[in-house]
Amino acid sequence: MSIQENQKKAALALLGRAKEICAKHGVVAETMTEMGDPKNVICEAAEKHKIQLLIVGSHSRGPIQRAFLGSVSNYCVHNAKCPVLVVRKPVE
Repeated sequence: MSIQENQKKAALALLGRAKEICAKHGVVAETMTEMGDPKNVICEAAEKHKIQLLIVGSHSRGPIQRAFLGSVSNYCVHNAKCPVLVVRKPVE
């Protein structure tokens, strides 16, 4: 298998697990996979599919890391055409 095929297989498995978790909590979730720069692809897909609420995760990076690496969630908050909910990973 090519690297791209392996990545898609892993992504589909992860999305399947996420849908299961949502379903256990009574949330109907729709998932999809796309190729490209995540921040652009997410915002474009949200607009294309007329998403009512976009939920994205946050790595809770500090300001220096965000400056060098950028922030997909921050980009989505400022550029998506729908409301965006940013979810942080719980502190362990």
